[in-house]
Amino acid sequence: MSTPPYALGLLLVLTLVTPLGHPLTTAVVDRFEGDDAVLVTDDGRQVTVERARLPERGRHVDAVFRVSLAHGTLTSAEYDASATRQRSRSVRRRFDRLATSRSGTQH
Repeated sequence: MSTPPYALGLLLVLTLVTPLGHPLTTAVVDRFEGDDAVLVTDDGRQVTVERARLPERGRHVDAVFRVSLAHGTLTSAEYDASATRQRSRSVRRRFDRLATSRSGTQH
């Protein structure tokens, strides 16, 4: 059985327009708007996705994901628990430094 000629043409077209092999980038959950999550990528782009499409463990503000995007649309998301913990510690340290410097200047 041979492959119909149109099948090869269709495969070529799909290969050209289908988002295959897009590199992963880092994104953080910035906020929720109703049932949607707004993620901000490491290059500053905002991506809105249904909250239910995110892995359950990462359905919270400041959750870090490794994501793949195609034409501004999320194609995959993997929750990065380690990066989320590290981000949380870093933010906490910054707030602690601010609190310390403010309390020192108020006296």
